[in-house]
Amino acid sequence: MSYRDILKKQDAPLYDIFMELTEDISDLLQSIEQLFPEYTRHDPSHSLKLESVALDIVKPDIVDHLEAVDIFSLLCSLWLHDAGMGVLAEIEQAEKAKPAFQEKLAGFLRLGQKERECWRQYVREHHHEFCPHITEKYLSGKIKPPLIHWIGQIGQSHGESTIHDRRNWPKVVAVGDNAHIKPPFLAVIIRLSDILHFNSDRAPEYLVEHRHIDNIVSLSHWRSHQVVSDYTIVDDICCFDGVTK
Repeated sequence: MSYRDILKKQDAPLYDIFMELTEDISDLLQSIEQLFPEYTRHDPSHSLKLESVALDIVKPDIVDHLEAVDIFSLLCSLWLHDAGMGVLAEIEQAEKAKPAFQEKLAGFLRLGQKERECWRQYVREHHHEFCPHITEKYLSGKIKPPLIHWIGQIGQSHGESTIHDRRNWPKVVAVGDNAHIKPPFLAVIIRLSDILHFNSDRAPEYLVEHRHIDNIVSLSHWRSHQVVSDYTIVDDICCFDGVTK
């Protein structure tokens, strides 16, 4: 039984909100390849795969003890965590006005590089920080504000290393309607799932030529994906064999 099936069984209204999110955000995820045509897949197929990976790496008895709101938060975060790499005009306008981007742009221009390249690098470095805004954009008015806040934080955490800090990441938090979630646990699952989706499915060989990838770093990244054997789980040990930095 998938996380979706469990959520639908436990809380049909939350399931409907999640399914609506997957439809609403798909175009944004698809737009990632407009800004990063040479990157491995970050489209909805990536999010779908992460759902299954996230289920594989959690023991069934732990899954059985997760509340519907935990599962909802996990699923939403899996679909939102990379959305900041997409094309969203409001974020681009706001971020380009910040001193951090302007300083970076000045350096690019001095070297004769284009603003688009500066923006691409900036987005890659900061996309996780856009998660709270995107979460608010797509879930506002549908769930309680505390839950929106924590889903945004969980999505953002995949680009940070702070979930060990219990001052900012308490083990359990209240999110309204007498519901509670476990943010550090969910954040760890997202991080691990994202790492483990490193296989040929994300870099199909036929697409390398189609996308005309000539950036040596990106080409190396694609080839690394193509030689990786997918993870296996035996006796509670997750095995991963690949070529990657």
